[in-house]
Amino acid sequence: MGFYEGHIPKSYKTDEFVFYPLTPDYTQLDYEALMSSQSTLRDWSGSTWPSDDFTLDENRQDLQGHADEFEFGEGYAYTILNAEETRVEGCFYSNSFLEIVERFGVASSIEEQINIDDVLVRFWIREERLDEEAKLLDTIIDWINSEWEFPTVYFATNTKNERQAKLFEAVGMEKEFQWALGNVRWVQYKL
Repeated sequence: MGFYEGHIPKSYKTDEFVFYPLTPDYTQLDYEALMSSQSTLRDWSGSTWPSDDFTLDENRQDLQGHADEFEFGEGYAYTILNAEETRVEGCFYSNSFLEIVERFGVASSIEEQINIDDVLVRFWIREERLDEEAKLLDTIIDWINSEWEFPTVYFATNTKNERQAKLFEAVGMEKEFQWALGNVRWVQYKL
């Protein structure tokens, strides 16, 4: 049984973006997007991912992990394609906030303030489309509001990613939590 018992969309389409569950079917397109956006993704993730020597096979394994999480209701990751469905433009991830807190051993004071069905959302857009990140965020918010049944949604970013933090604040989200994972400080904004 997953953390979320509501409707799980099979896809979502707008004039600019198409969302499908993230599976190994998108390995090649996803890999191209990752490797062309390494600097942005490293800032976004607060890590060295994807490394310079990250391989296509490693990407396939990552995507299989996301597909398995989706199948078992542990998380819902979607690839974000262009309207023609020929290029990956980014990714969307939704997970149980409580599970993330427990997995990474975040302060128990946060664990006491969130519910079992609260969701933590993260997303990225390819580096060359950063000027359209606000448009993608609006699309994601519309999608969450129209097709998902999450009771409470938090968007996460790390404190080094000031660009995304400003986007969240621009649409009226407020900081709710902040915690450290290793050397990276994360901030959660409530939708």
